[in-house]
Amino acid sequence: MKRIALCATVALVLAGCASVPHNDTPSGKPEVTIPKASASAARAYITNRMVDAGFTLRTDSPSQLVFGRLGRQKLVQASWGYTVAYLIVDQKPGVRVVADVHMVMYEGTPLERSYDSSFNQPSDPQGDVYKQVNDVLAGLKSKFSGTRS
Repeated sequence: MKRIALCATVALVLAGCASVPHNDTPSGKPEVTIPKASASAARAYITNRMVDAGFTLRTDSPSQLVFGRLGRQKLVQASWGYTVAYLIVDQKPGVRVVADVHMVMYEGTPLERSYDSSFNQPSDPQGDVYKQVNDVLAGLKSKFSGTRS
């Protein structure tokens, strides 16, 4: 029964990956460049917004922030969650922030697997993660460029 559930979950993940939208950015991922922001100010803003959204900070380095959150699953489903990594490139002046979202199955176990989760289905909980990432980037741009998003 566990094997069937795992196969079904993997099939859904792979089916979702077939509908990968391309972001119109140099990296192909959600990103923003803000000429008037410092790397430290961007890091503080991102950290506050992600913690407010229920993510925990897992890695904190000068050039990268990694957050994680368990997914919303039933007890009979495989354990899964999301990681969101923000690469912060200090361009002096300004900063470029690139986001990368991954779905993680069996987190914290020897079976742990990470899947690129670039797909975004509105009815999928993952859509909430992408909305959060896009809201953080839009808010970052708005806060430091003086525009409204």
